Amino acid sequence: MIVIIATMKVKEGSGPEFESVMSELADAVRKDEPGNIQYTINLTSDGDYVILEKYKDQAAVQAHQKATHFKTSFPKLSQHLDGPPKIQFLKEVY
Repeated sequence: MIVIIATMKVKEGSGPEFESVMSELADAVRKDEPGNIQYTINLTSDGDYVILEKYKDQAAVQAHQKATHFKTSFPKLSQHLDGPPKIQFLKEVY
């Protein structure tokens, strides 16, 4: 399995709009991507958003990156970000 951790800093005051776009994306991922196992939106005590994603294999990750809902959501999300997201790709060991 492949785990992706995306950490995003959001511009001050943009949290509600960011969460709205992210929740639509999360719903689409969960509904339309059979290779997705987990997709959660989390908020740290510092106000950063951490998206935890888990996919069954690399093909599922590629399908996610090519999905229309991902491609159309990212420009909407970007306008609320305070810098580029930090993306980590992990291989689940146990």
